[in-house]
Amino acid sequence: MKILQYNRLFYPEVGGRENVTRAYSKHLAKRGHEVVVFTRLSKKDLNPLERFEGYTIVRRGIPLSGDKNFDYFIRLHQEIVDLKWLKDNLQKFSIFHVHGPHYGVSLFPYEGSKGQLILKGWEVAKKFAKVPTVLTLHGTLGGGRKRSFNIRNYLCDCKRTDVITTVTKRAKQELIRLGVSKEIIYIPNGVDLETFDPKRYYVKKDDEEFVVGYISGMDRGKGLKYLLLAIKKLIKDIKNLKLIVVGDGNRKNKDYFLTLINQLGLNHYINLVGEIKHEDIPKYLLNFDIFVLPSTLSEGLPLAVIEAMAMETPVVTTNVGGVAEAVGNAGILIPPRNHEELARALLMLYEDEGLREEMSKRGRQRVEREYNLIKVIDKIEHIYKSILQE
Repeated sequence: MKILQYNRLFYPEVGGRENVTRAYSKHLAKRGHEVVVFTRLSKKDLNPLERFEGYTIVRRGIPLSGDKNFDYFIRLHQEIVDLKWLKDNLQKFSIFHVHGPHYGVSLFPYEGSKGQLILKGWEVAKKFAKVPTVLTLHGTLGGGRKRSFNIRNYLCDCKRTDVITTVTKRAKQELIRLGVSKEIIYIPNGVDLETFDPKRYYVKKDDEEFVVGYISGMDRGKGLKYLLLAIKKLIKDIKNLKLIVVGDGNRKNKDYFLTLINQLGLNHYINLVGEIKHEDIPKYLLNFDIFVLPSTLSEGLPLAVIEAMAMETPVVTTNVGGVAEAVGNAGILIPPRNHEELARALLMLYEDEGLREEMSKRGRQRVEREYNLIKVIDKIEHIYKSILQE
């Protein structure tokens, strides 16, 4: 099969959706399929056309500037670029796989009309090429003021596709309740159990340190603020406590967190690693005594959580979106935006080594049973073959 994977961001950008798209592309190419990933040119120094891991990456557009007002026009330009490239090339493929949700750009971004008329290049291009299309929705609808906007976008995307897959059972049920009548298949994110195998790596740990680890963006929605507040509360109770923060963010967010770290007096207790390659994540996870993802916003099925479980690292995370579904009985769930509860959970695990060991085993077993990447690719490949036979 000739397969086009479409995601707004891709390697070397790192994130759950980007890493899932990369895993799909790599393993489908290994199985003999011709795979192309179409994405945005997110950095000026990236090649517009690159051969990588057995498949081809096509990058088009202009990188964002960081200026909110100017970036509106860049995003609008990006949708037009996507539309043109897809209109010219989509008919060459046997399968079109869209990784969403894709929010597009409002054509009338002033107050009162925002979101009423949205341009999505891929949806317009679909009208010119009758290529079987799979839409994978990587999130849940969430709550609060963005829920109605998310519903409108999800339903719009669902109309333009042949088969919908969701990474959580919760998202599937949400779409059914909204009246989506097309076939919806639950296929979770998967972990490469050979790469994320604690037996493959040797990491010399400092037994004197108790290491709490965070791997995600330096983004306020990921709850890093509450983890910092919890660490501040725990430094008097946990000797040689260390927090390792892996991930990057925009200048505004980084400045915010650096200021907060200084205000809390935590410079001595924190190591800010920055962005790393996805293939280096297992070594960091193996060095953590506990992995924390304290998200305040809705999550789909966070890859970072199931990767930590695969590496037998105990997980503490917040009960948002599909996180509870991912963790099951293999981790500790706490309410979002509650550093007191987070501190209590971390202290409990620090004091109970037996519980940490039990969670480590349960986490690995759960990933082997539910989130094996090879089984996920089998299901994706089966969907492709099924819609081509219809």
